[in-house]
Amino acid sequence: MSIVNPTCPTDCTYTLQIVDADICNPDLAFGQINTIYLAARNAADLTDWTDQTEWDARLSNTGTDADDIRYLFGIGEKPAAESAEYKISKGRTIYGKRTHTITFEVEDTGVNNYNFIRYLQCNGFYKLWYQHDKWLYGGNDGIEDVSIKVDEVIPQSDEEFLKFIFTITWKAKFSPERTELNPVA
Repeated sequence: MSIVNPTCPTDCTYTLQIVDADICNPDLAFGQINTIYLAARNAADLTDWTDQTEWDARLSNTGTDADDIRYLFGIGEKPAAESAEYKISKGRTIYGKRTHTITFEVEDTGVNNYNFIRYLQCNGFYKLWYQHDKWLYGGNDGIEDVSIKVDEVIPQSDEEFLKFIFTITWKAKFSPERTELNPVA
């Protein structure tokens, strides 16, 4: 099951969504984004992003099909999104589109991944899905038009790993869609 974007009221009638507040058995998840999935901006959307078979058919780090989805393992985070705050009449406050940012570090820095990050430095736009704990984020379409800044970071210490540091950003009104169970976990 996927959590889709809410339909916002068009008047002042709001009905609050269902919530959980279980004192004995809260639904918890640890942090850390551990996998990112990237596709070309023009890659076909997934038909059912909760279907493992469809993911198996599309995931390929070596394929040459325009619809292939690449994946990288690493360590990442997604802090709170930033958004502009606007004061309007009658003391109301509204918020603009949120700027979402993921920072992702990849230690697998071999020749193929080095060539890949150099290609990403062409400043293109991509589709993104990301994996955290038991969830996958991105929907059938992926998170569209993400910008990716990626750099190779060589530490001074000979006891630290060289890393590729990705800074992935996008603008959206809502947080991305999320599966209830990750089909590619």
